Order: sequence, then C-alpha cells, then structure tokens
Amino acid sequence: MTPKASSRIDALLIFPPIYAERASGRLAEELISDAQHPFEHPQGVLSIASHAREPVAGKPTFDVRVLPLDPHVCCYRRETDGSLRWYLPEGTDLAAKACRVAADVVGQLRPRLVGISVPYYLAEPIALTLAKHLRGHLGKGVPIVLGGQEVSFYDDREPRDGKPSGNSLLRERLEIDIIVRKEGEFTFLRLLERICANEPIDGTLGITHRQGHRIVVEPDRPRGNLADIPALDYSALLLPPDVTVPDFLRSTNASLVFVRGCAHGRCAFCTSAPWFGALSTLSHSDEHGLARFLDTCRKTLRYLLESGVREIQLLDETVNSSPDYFEGLCRILEDLRQQFSFSVLAETRVDRVNEADLRRMKSAGISLLYIGIETGSTKVLTCMNKRLGTPLLSHRDLVSEVSTFCGDDVLARFPAEIAQAICACYLVKKCRLRLGTFWIVGHPESSPAEEAKSLALLRFLFDKELLSTDDMVEVGIFMPLNGTAARNFPQVRLAVCDKRLWGRMSGHAVCDLVDSTDDGEKVVFSRQEIEEAFHAMVELVRTHQKKEPVTVEISPIGRSRWQPL
Repeated sequence: MTPKASSRIDALLIFPPIYAERASGRLAEELISDAQHPFEHPQGVLSIASHAREPVAGKPTFDVRVLPLDPHVCCYRRETDGSLRWYLPEGTDLAAKACRVAADVVGQLRPRLVGISVPYYLAEPIALTLAKHLRGHLGKGVPIVLGGQEVSFYDDREPRDGKPSGNSLLRERLEIDIIVRKEGEFTFLRLLERICANEPIDGTLGITHRQGHRIVVEPDRPRGNLADIPALDYSALLLPPDVTVPDFLRSTNASLVFVRGCAHGRCAFCTSAPWFGALSTLSHSDEHGLARFLDTCRKTLRYLLESGVREIQLLDETVNSSPDYFEGLCRILEDLRQQFSFSVLAETRVDRVNEADLRRMKSAGISLLYIGIETGSTKVLTCMNKRLGTPLLSHRDLVSEVSTFCGDDVLARFPAEIAQAICACYLVKKCRLRLGTFWIVGHPESSPAEEAKSLALLRFLFDKELLSTDDMVEVGIFMPLNGTAARNFPQVRLAVCDKRLWGRMSGHAVCDLVDSTDDGEKVVFSRQEIEEAFHAMVELVRTHQKKEPVTVEISPIGRSRWQPL
C-alpha cells in the first residue's frame, strides 16, 4: 500500500476523509460515486510537509510523508479513457477502514511524530477518531499532533477559579499531545526540529501541549513570509498501488489558496480574522519577495495542469485584493493558457468588484467568480461586520445602467449595501463571467422577517436574469465555528454539540437565536424556523435553476464539483 522505509521516517501527516463520521445528509457512498472530483486537495498539509522536506542551506531537512486517506478507503475502477472512477461499496465503515489504513502505515514507517490535519470543522470527528485509534499503535514518546482551523481555537488555558472554559480539547482528549495553532509551516518545522533532536518542546511558539499534568498554551508565532515556502512537493504523497500522483490530483477538487487571509474584513462568522490576524499574508516587503512568491504559484499551477487537472479552484478570499499579486497571477494564468486548456474559479468581495478587474480575470481564464452577498438584510450585514463600503454606488452611470437593465430603480427599492450587491452581480454578468453567490441563513440578528428580505433579493436576481441556470448559488446555514466572533454572541444558543451533525448545507441548524430578558431567554429564531428559511431558499433555487441541491459539504465551499445550490 505504501513504500517501505529502510529506517523510520521523521513525521507522518494524515489527511482524513472528511465525509467519514458524518451523521447527516446523503450517504458517503452516494457522494463519492456521484462526483467527478470526490476528494479534497490536501494543500495545507502538503505545504507543511514540503517546507520541512525542502533542502535549503542552513536548514535541516526532514523525511515527512503525507497520507491522504481518501484514495485508500475508497475503491476505484479505471475507465477506458484512463481516468479513475471512485466508489464505496454499500455499508462501508469509513471510519473503521481509515483507522486500519492509518495504523498499517504507522506500523510500516514508524514515524517519530504523527500529525492529523483538521482543515475545517467537518474533519474534526474523524480526526479525533483516528487519534484515539492510533494512540494504541504508537510507541511511547511518539506524539500525536493536531492542526487546523477548528482545533486551533479550543480554549485549553489553565482554568480560572478552578473552572475550565468548557471548550477545551487537550483536557478532554488525552490521546492528543500537541496542537499546532493557526498556520503550520514554520511552527511545525521548529517543533519537528526539537522532537528529532530529543529536545524539550517548551517555548515552541504557536503550540499548545502537555507538560506533565498541565496544559501549556505557548504564545502565538509571528506570521511567516509565504515567499519562503516552496512549491508543493507531491512526491511526499503516499498513495495506493497503481494510483499515480496525476491520478490522485485529477480526482481532487484542485482547490488552492495562495494569498491567505482577508485584508478587508473581520466578518463575525468567518475564521479568517482570528486565524490570519485580519491581514493578508502577502508579507513580502520587496519586489524580489513577490517574484519568489509568484514563482511558487506558477510551479504549483503548472504541476497540476501537467497532471491533467483542468479546473482550478482558486480560493484566495479576495483574489484582487493586492494589485501587484493580482496582475502577476493573471499573467501566470495567461502564460499557462498558451499550453493548457483549463478554467479557474475565484472569489472576491462585493465591494471589490470593478469592471477593469473583471475584464482582466476574463482574459486570464477566470470563468466563475464567487461573491459573498450573504443576506438581503442590512441589520444582519451589520451584525456580520462585513464592513462594506459602497464604492460601486459612486459610479452614477453604473447605477443608472443597472436600473435600466432591471427596469427598476435599485437605489430606491433597496438599501445602499443591497443595491451595491445587485450592481456587482450585473458587472460580473456584463463581463461574461459566470456568477457564484454565497448566502447564510440563521446568522445572529436574523429572524423570519429578515430572511424574507434575503428570499426577496434572491428572487429579484433570478427574475432580472442576473442569476441564470449556468450560475452558482450556495446557501448555507450559520455554523458557530470555534474562534469566530459570532461563536460568542449572546444571541447564539448552541443546541447541537456533536459535530457529526453539523453541516452548512445539510439543512440542519445547530443553534437557536435567543434574546435575553429579565425573565430569561426568549427564542426569536428557532432551529426549526431557520431550517424552514433555508429550505425556502433552496426551493427557490431549485425552481429557477432546475438543479437538485447539495445536502452535505465535502469542500468548505461546494463549488462546481457537486451539483451546487
């Protein structure tokens, strides 16, 4: 199943199948068999491994392997065109199979450290199951390390007044030894250096770890420079026999994040601000740093395209946030289009949409652009802390053009922030890009009346043909993720703690929205009402687009791989 090592490796990093340990939505076997690209692209954990493996003068090099469990737990058949078609036999116990595979690989390679990636909340249940199972297969002194967004924000600080926070991880999961918080490349490298040198890990910035019976939360590590991180080293992957790296890559969603973080927003529902410090990670200070960073982007894109990938999901939160990076990226894409035929999905904010950038995207091969409309309610937008300016509305000719196109005075009919979203949609369509929109149902400060505004706005976009059957509408239910501001809003009363039952697109709400009064809490938007509002949005999309909705997230965003909402 995996190459045998002549001596023990330094670290094994496991990327779990996030659709295991899920108790809501469609069966995993249906999702796998229905999807052309059923697997996640393990960029984050591969980047950590690549940084540790890179031979650079003055830096130790480590033997780090990456085990993506998806292709090991699924079955496949090779089609006549050479592609792989993946499937799961009915009744497959994914979690049990994942545990067996991971234990076998650990036994063969005898790593000094085992890391398990938790890229977002969907992966947490299976990651915890793997950690518990592997604890019994590892020798004494081999630490189990978890990293990723959801696990970075557990509160494992020493209890105050003898009372724990109630949201801890290491205190409840004795099989886990260390958490690498936030971005992992530089923290993991320093941690691995100390473990392989048999040095104490105390003082390693960016980790939470056990120290005897105590839990120690070390200070955060300052953010590193992305220009110092190499292109992804796909030779680190451990794949089944007869499955090549190109086979695997063509089976993934080919999602990439180059510029990390959002320089514009501190949205209450999003982990970007607490994770990245509300700053973009373009931390290079000169043209040389930017050139090195763009060269890394070029190498990764070229490798994917040479492997036969033809759809790239570029998930930078605001692709046109930095003008220098945006122009450099577009030039790379244009150059690659001379040799390869491919399409690119990208994202930006409503208030960053402009005609010049859209036309640049079009010429570079970006064919689908997602924007976060989120809601038709200005009250909810304010609570979300979207911090949207209204730069599009300063262009009076544009507002007049949109109103003429819609046969309606959008500024008179809608509040300014909502009118701007309509103008942004119009510009995307005018520049002949496909449009993708995000919507969140059940966010704090929402109610049946506020959700009716979202429904009305979505209906308006359909009626005015600003959304067509070719476009993407992704509707999700609010999830109170660890680390987000909204998690601690007083309106949020968490009712479902079992994350196997979580899922933005599953149709199942996990919290009620309440109002605290002298007489106690009053429910202002119940889980049942939130689910009803979600299904009303879904039905509207189904009616207009003639598409069946996604019922389980596989990606952090659904995208064209699945039949999206």
